[in-house]
Amino acid sequence: IDKNIDEMINSPRYSIPMSILVGFAFKSDDPYVATSIVDISAEKEDVDYFILRVVLEKYSSSGYSPIKTWRDVKVTVDEDGTAYFNRKYAVNSHGSYRIRVSGEGYKGSKCVVTFSDKTSKTLAC
Repeated sequence: IDKNIDEMINSPRYSIPMSILVGFAFKSDDPYVATSIVDISAEKEDVDYFILRVVLEKYSSSGYSPIKTWRDVKVTVDEDGTAYFNRKYAVNSHGSYRIRVSGEGYKGSKCVVTFSDKTSKTLAC
């Protein structure tokens, strides 16, 4: 899990303190099963939920290509101030993979923060 992703997110609308942890790993008992994790910490009074776009990408000589995309995933901020995304996906070939995350945070129906292209470390299977 790449803890270097944590930062203060600034938006043209508002600036709210939050941190984003983007994690990616392959299971030790099945090296083709990838786990993607996005853990967002924010104050409950600042944001109610996030709408995420999470992309699993494979590296090739021409760059990264999307393998699987989860669009419009709603993750609610719990009482502890955490919104959590966790998905498993079986890749079909050896290679180098990462996840990339973009999203918006909402308070009620109003968008209060946006972020884009937060990436995990690249890992091989």
